Amino acid sequence: MQILIGNRRATIDKDTVIGQGGEAVVHKDPDHPNDMALKIYHTYDVAREAKLKDFMARRFPFPESVVAPIAPIWSDRRKLIGFQMRRLNPRYRKFNMMFRPSYCRDHELTTKTKADIFYRMGRDLIGIHALGVVVGDLNDGNEMLDEERYRVAWIDTDSWQFGKYPCMVGSKLYLTPDLYNIDLTKRPVFEAEHDWWSYTVLLFRALLDGVHPFKSGTHPRWDSLLDRAEHGLTVLDPEVTFPNVGLSPDILTDDLADRILTILKRTRREPFPLDALKEYGDILMECGSCHVWYPAKRSHCPSCAHRTTLDMAMMAKVAGFEVRNLIVTRGRILFYQNADGRISCLAEEDGGIVLYQQEGDASAARKELNITVPPGAQFGMFNGLVIICPDPADDAPELFVLDVAGNEPRAVKALTTSLFAGDRAVFSASSRFLYRIAGRTLLAGARFGDSDVAERPVMQVFEGQTWFVAAKEPGSDQELLVGFHREFGDLHWFLVRGNAAGTSFTRFMLAIPTLDPKEAMRDFSARFTRSNALILRKTEQNGRERIRIDVVATDDGRVESSSVAEVPNDTRWDSVHGKAYSNGLILHATDHGIVREGIASHVVGELPLTTRYVDMSDSLDRLGDGVIAVKQDRVIIIRSA
Repeated sequence: MQILIGNRRATIDKDTVIGQGGEAVVHKDPDHPNDMALKIYHTYDVAREAKLKDFMARRFPFPESVVAPIAPIWSDRRKLIGFQMRRLNPRYRKFNMMFRPSYCRDHELTTKTKADIFYRMGRDLIGIHALGVVVGDLNDGNEMLDEERYRVAWIDTDSWQFGKYPCMVGSKLYLTPDLYNIDLTKRPVFEAEHDWWSYTVLLFRALLDGVHPFKSGTHPRWDSLLDRAEHGLTVLDPEVTFPNVGLSPDILTDDLADRILTILKRTRREPFPLDALKEYGDILMECGSCHVWYPAKRSHCPSCAHRTTLDMAMMAKVAGFEVRNLIVTRGRILFYQNADGRISCLAEEDGGIVLYQQEGDASAARKELNITVPPGAQFGMFNGLVIICPDPADDAPELFVLDVAGNEPRAVKALTTSLFAGDRAVFSASSRFLYRIAGRTLLAGARFGDSDVAERPVMQVFEGQTWFVAAKEPGSDQELLVGFHREFGDLHWFLVRGNAAGTSFTRFMLAIPTLDPKEAMRDFSARFTRSNALILRKTEQNGRERIRIDVVATDDGRVESSSVAEVPNDTRWDSVHGKAYSNGLILHATDHGIVREGIASHVVGELPLTTRYVDMSDSLDRLGDGVIAVKQDRVIIIRSA
């Protein structure tokens, strides 16, 4: 595709794509691939062209953290179809990662650091408002976080409100009740105070590790996010049950909690008091036991006091359930796999990596590997070998294959793989094979003797534009993979079925429903049974989140069922990861324990009394007639007594 960037001609194609959304595709600038990016809209719009021209003509002196349009991009017919902007380096991650406790632990993203981040964000917001600009749709998707320097970048600035040009969308999770049932497209309706309301919701979620002030917890009468926000019923209100996830509200000082509540309840309509946030950060101290930062005036660490100890009841039969420890680590679990009747975990303990393995009714075996890995490393296992990707964001991510059977780990092979859209390493492993991408070829690698990995081609792929995942335990006679190629703004989903020897693979293109206009995929995952694969897609359209559930047959790729629904008000679909899947049922780990959801019937029901053992931060898996919960430091099984 030929385009004109300012007065410079350039060519873009599917290989230059680095991201996509509901209304545009982002490319790297062919002439400045490391420094500049190009946002190209799916469709031409006269009103958008007028807004962009005015935006760039004004040359707003935004704070340095704002990624604003730099130069217009014209089609060969001289229509404005996008703009050039600064490209962020690979250190930047989705802003909502700071809501995930495991990510925060891995990257030492403490409460104190979060307070510093939001203090700087608040200063940015003051600077933006001083120019007569309002963000409008301020949510966790239009900021990015540098995971090394903890700096924030403001993106999607072309949607911001200024002059006569409105911000035309508002995300449900962060839209102030002042603007409910108002058509945002007709005229500018956002005020600076509305940005501060959204900012305060983000701040609350960050400080409490993901707890939403109006979505989390339960109220006896008002159960929807919109109703609770409209009535000012936060999760801190006494009539709202606080969830079994995130950090205790005692992580806040009484003063900061009051400042937050006055804005969320809309009793005061003014900028957030940043001095109070700075003072809060200055009086935090680190707990020597759990390393959470909390107000020094508290008599004890709210995190340690808040956490329930599981050991006391783990072996007891409670109300018809048997709950048992399978693996108990001395640190935190980084990787889990259930394959060939064996549960394997890699845990970090005192800075080193330890391998745990457990089979049947036997006790878990523990082996110190005497290796260290950097934060954010990714792992895999196949045929007794461990895969370590130390830097998944590197331009050519390395995969180190280790034999850990002896007293010391032994290097078997050093490989590389591709990035998906210049972001994260793409590789996966079944119990038999390592799958990776080399150039435009997806390869299956099998253990060859004691000192090598022999690879065969599986299929051709789009370099830098392909994602896939392999079934960890596909069955004794088959291999299964699900993934997609991205071609500009279109996703082409596929299923691959291979024989157990890895000598023959068949690809099926999947006819799962495409996204609607202006609908963007925000996250995705896949789960497998022997006979079908479950594909989960979390999307967003006009500020509202949706869940798409597709089930495809593994023998020929035919679509067995498809459904789409708006994300419910409870927490079961806050993430599409960590689900267990079997026999048409999806099992969710929630604040209310394990929740079952029928794919065909859409009937939702809780497993009674599992609240004591499972919370929203856990991952679930099936094992025989039981359910496995992978927690921060252990693996447990819950089954009928």
